[in-house]
Order: sequence, then C-alpha cells, then structure tokens
Amino acid sequence: MESMDDELEVAWQKSVVTNGPPSLIERYLREVSRFRGWLSARHIGLLTVNRDTIEQYVLEREPREAATVASIKSLFRFLLANSEIAVDPAEHIRWRKPVLQRKALDETSVHGFLDQLSPWHCADDFGPKQYFPRVRAWAMAELAYSSGMSTEELVKIGLKDTDLPRLSVTVDNRLVPITPRARTAISYWLLIRNALLDVPARFLFHGRGLPHAAMTQRPSADFRFFEIAGRRYTMVELRHAYIVHAADRGLSLANICRLTGLGVAQVESILKEYLIDAPGS
Repeated sequence: MESMDDELEVAWQKSVVTNGPPSLIERYLREVSRFRGWLSARHIGLLTVNRDTIEQYVLEREPREAATVASIKSLFRFLLANSEIAVDPAEHIRWRKPVLQRKALDETSVHGFLDQLSPWHCADDFGPKQYFPRVRAWAMAELAYSSGMSTEELVKIGLKDTDLPRLSVTVDNRLVPITPRARTAISYWLLIRNALLDVPARFLFHGRGLPHAAMTQRPSADFRFFEIAGRRYTMVELRHAYIVHAADRGLSLANICRLTGLGVAQVESILKEYLIDAPGS
C-alpha cells in the first residue's frame, strides 16, 4: 500500500512541478507530505481516504492554512483525473479562516492607560504646545471609556450639553451618564483651556487652532489613537471595552444600545468579535 501511495504521490508531484506556479510548488509539496505522514501514522491508504478523514486532518492541522486544503484538493483532483479513484473526497472541502478571538482591554488595563495619559504623568520638559493637547486627549479618552461615545460624537459635544454636577452629557439627544473620573478629567481640561484661550468656546473639546468644523469633517489623529509606553490605544478600542465591560456587568442589550446610540445588530456584532454572547441572547 505504501509503495503504491508513494508512486501516486511522485506522479502528482511531477504534475505540480510541470503545471503549478513556482511560488506554490514548494508549499504544496510540503503540505501533501505532511498529509501523507498523518495518514501513515493511522494506517490509512491514500486511495481509501474519505471526506471525513480529510476534514479531521484539516481540523487537527496547526497552524491551519489555505494551502493545506488547496494542496490536498490538488492531489485528489489528480487521482480522479487519472482514474485512480471514482469519487473525489476533497471536492466539497472548503477552507474556512479560523475565527480569532479579539481580546478586550480589561478594566485594570484601561485605567492604567488612562492614568499614564493623564497630565500627572507628563514629562518634565512638556511645554504648553505638548501639555495642552495631552490634557484634552486625556479628557476625551476618559469620556470615551466612561460613556462609550465615538470620536465623532465627542468632538461635537457642546458646553451646554455637559452637566458635570449631575455626571451626565447629552449627545445627539441622548443623555449619557459619566463617571467621576471623567468629570475630573473634563473639569481639569476646562480649567486649563479657559486659562489659555481668550475667546469663549461653544464646544467642549474646542481648542486653539482647531475650529469645530475642521474637527468634525476630519478628526485629527490625536482623537483616533494615543501612544503610551510603545502601545497604541485607539478610541474604538475604548468604546469596545466599554460595551464588553457593560455586558460583563449584566447591563441589558437594550440599555447598552440606548447608552451608546448603536443598534442591536451593531452591539451584537461587537460582542461577537470578542466571542461574548449579547445579554438576553
């Protein structure tokens, strides 16, 4: 059985080398060799392989690659074309990219990042040009994690929409509660801004040289991500962390949607990325 299988594999190899693209030849040969080794360890002949056998191999193969399936399909197409088998057992085998679980930031990691972003951790040589954006970034990040708001929502919050004594912010006619941490950051930001700006600002995060129209049409990279200790944290990551942590705490899907302004399908999709069941599902 082994000698016959060896002969068939050699014949297939010649076919691949003759007709296959050079970039794939080496990978195909390597993948089929591994497959043959797997079959030999289980005393399975090449001509007796069925679909279940191939699916089991693909399932056990680590790491799983598209070439794993493609090379096996190539082998059995060759055997079928040469009348060595009557039915192609790999015909309906499909490559499915493995689902990679995304890992949400845990609360300790989020708070550690926000602490590092705060002005209390600024370098001693920070001048006004560095310090001013840093305080604003800290306030925006605290509010993003506190409320689950998007970047576009953060940059259009007006001063009149902010009720710090009652720990709430209104955005798009949606009342959103915020944490004392976010209130502290926003209060400090407003204190710094009012001391530096001569003109009154209508919007919460309006700053020097950054008119509101420019901020909403093309938000600066400063509002998209922050670099701390060589690690990039994004606003999207903070928003997703808010949603995941809210679900972990048992907040209902309806309430998460109400607080974030997202639809049910959007929240379920975000939670699915982290392999977390939506509350009530």
